[in-house]
Amino acid sequence: MHRLMCIISAVLISPLTTTLSGQTMSGDSLTLDIAVITAIKNNPELKILREEIDALEANKIQSGLMPNPEFGVEAENIFGSGEFSDFKGSEVTAIISQNILLAGKISKREKVVEMDVSLAEWDYEEKRLEVITDVRMAFVQAFLAQKLIKKNKDLIKISEEFILNLKERVKAGKISPAEVSRAKIILNSLKMDLTRLEAEYFTSISKLESLIYDPGMSIKS
Repeated sequence: MHRLMCIISAVLISPLTTTLSGQTMSGDSLTLDIAVITAIKNNPELKILREEIDALEANKIQSGLMPNPEFGVEAENIFGSGEFSDFKGSEVTAIISQNILLAGKISKREKVVEMDVSLAEWDYEEKRLEVITDVRMAFVQAFLAQKLIKKNKDLIKISEEFILNLKERVKAGKISPAEVSRAKIILNSLKMDLTRLEAEYFTSISKLESLIYDPGMSIKS
């Protein structure tokens, strides 16, 4: 158990060196660092939160400015009177108005917007950390399953060779056939473990692919 925890810790703190032996569709090995960066870049919820922050930042800039002046036009006596009884005799007045906000009012408005920005950034960071944690856990599970699969296959190969050796010894009358039966039970157990590990590996890979949100990075084992 202590050894397993050490392996997990090593994977989590070594994103640049840890890779899955499976490759992406582009032929590159997938590192934990690349998986995390890609997941953050492509996560749809993070994209929405980033856009919200950008919009609030723009609003923050606007909140520190005076309101835009308003332009209006008023027409009086449109049809005129007497010899001026047509549109040329009308009176047109152009009006420009500007609301002047006191410094204190602008400051309060800026603080409200700053609070909105801070809250949005908090939501973004919370989701970002959630994505990082999920990607790392899926990557670690796939990485460990991959390592255990390799070791299990090596043990199966050794067990099969051992059984062949036992059969030769049985033919020579040196040992009981029961020894072969016991060895086959161990071999069958190893094969069952291999099936379970492969299922866990592909489940972890599927989870990792869903977190990356990039069809172009589909992982081939």
